[in-house]
Amino acid sequence: LEGNASHSVYAFRLLHKNGDTRWAEINVVSIVWENGPATLSFLTDITARRQAEQALQESEERFRLLAESSADIIWQVGLDGRVLYVSPAAERVFGYKPEEVQRLELARFFTESDLSDAAEAFTQAASGSDHELLELEALGKDGNVIPIEVSVTPIVKDEAVVGVQGVARDITERKRVEAALRESQSRVKRKLESVLSPDGDLGTLQLRDVIDVDAV
Repeated sequence: LEGNASHSVYAFRLLHKNGDTRWAEINVVSIVWENGPATLSFLTDITARRQAEQALQESEERFRLLAESSADIIWQVGLDGRVLYVSPAAERVFGYKPEEVQRLELARFFTESDLSDAAEAFTQAASGSDHELLELEALGKDGNVIPIEVSVTPIVKDEAVVGVQGVARDITERKRVEAALRESQSRVKRKLESVLSPDGDLGTLQLRDVIDVDAV
């Protein structure tokens, strides 16, 4: 019995005795048998593998549809720090097209002051642990600082961490509202302290002094 490197692999469907459709794979190897050419075939039931592949494909399709329609940035990064995937929302927030993002390292997206916090969250997720929600200052393509809220979790396959993923949200508007609220509270406090002082005149207190009319 002599074999050589010539072989072929075919996958096809079979109808089981109970009526179920199953997938099989046949590996055909050319050999020499009793001084003549022959083939040796191995038949393997690959139904479970095909079902797993189909489930993965459907899962990836659902993920893609979710990611591409989300206003938030959905991202995945390899353990080497390279961006593996980023959703289209990255262009709206950072100014980068998704294909541009994938050519950059993670460090490019954070200010120097927040880079260490981002790196710590990445390291923690790469070790298999989820990280608490972070507020970080990110850098846009034009150099502008963008406040973002980020979740960071490990990507696990076959019980091993193969990368890090998460969701980033632009919180610029929220920060603006928070700053306006703090200013409004400070203004009200100053006005009340003024009119309630011994020399103050309560009659000068107006609605605008206690309520942000513009915001209402």
